Amino acid sequence: QRLAEIERDLRYYSQRLQSAHVVAPATSTQKVQIGSWVTFAEESGNEQRVQLVGEDQADAGQGLINWGSPLGRALLGAQLGDEVLWFRPAGDLQVEIIRIDPA
Repeated sequence: QRLAEIERDLRYYSQRLQSAHVVAPATSTQKVQIGSWVTFAEESGNEQRVQLVGEDQADAGQGLINWGSPLGRALLGAQLGDEVLWFRPAGDLQVEIIRIDPA
């Protein structure tokens, strides 16, 4: 059984490695990129700061958001001052990008 688990893990990581893409570090303070730290404000005025990361690094409790998640997709490519719509199960939320910091 342990050997089967190791073989499964090896297949998984081999496939991940074959589909991996090297992403240059985020450098812009004007446009959200993978690796960017983004501060956004909700309509209520509540502010949040998150970093867009790959799925293997994501940890919402630490503010590390998968770029392919609903929030990540809403933020990715947005520019400073943009308002974007975050599609959430609890209801959609309009947020404004108020700060972008490089990785």
